Amino acid sequence: MPSGRPLIEFLTASILIILLPGPSVLFTVGRAIAYGKRAAVLTVLGNSLGALVLAVVVALGVGPLVQQSQWLLLTVQLVGATYLVYLGIQAWRSRSAHGDVQATAHLAKSTRSLVREGFTVGVLNPKTAVFFATVMPRFLDGASNAAQSLLLMGCAFVAMAFVSDSSYGLLAGHVRALFYSHPDSLTRLAAVGGVLITGLGCVLAAGTLVEILR
Repeated sequence: MPSGRPLIEFLTASILIILLPGPSVLFTVGRAIAYGKRAAVLTVLGNSLGALVLAVVVALGVGPLVQQSQWLLLTVQLVGATYLVYLGIQAWRSRSAHGDVQATAHLAKSTRSLVREGFTVGVLNPKTAVFFATVMPRFLDGASNAAQSLLLMGCAFVAMAFVSDSSYGLLAGHVRALFYSHPDSLTRLAAVGGVLITGLGCVLAAGTLVEILR
């Protein structure tokens, strides 16, 4: 783990990147609007576990391979984008059930399902892998055990991201809770959540296809 100025620079860069809403934040907000606060926090937990896997992979030296292989990177991006579209459509199709308080109890996803889906999105996030593989090594201060330092930095990044993303999710979930007594509004919010997730997947997929066709 770096110390002194390199540590301050790493924390500053990490905070700036984390606070800037990206795919993980938008996905979490979409889940919160569609399913509520619990779903948002569990989604962030799964996403964080996926990011931890990326941190381990990068620490072991595999990360640069993904960053250097354009086709491998584009494949990961396309798979992740497709999965987001699938989850968004799933949320949109079940939107009407959110307006029924009785149906909502049966609609709630299991803890395992929420964490698993969040994990899949997290581990397929190429931007996180590229950040870990290309940005974090810049902050190594000549430590003898670079792998351990990279892993510690990755864990620190994931911890900060968990707090930030959870805050976004809880705020979005709070907005959803305000409409709980208005079934029609809940239905519309659930639809918005589904559209947001689907739109995110489509935008990422379109960007990937543009890169492939270049």
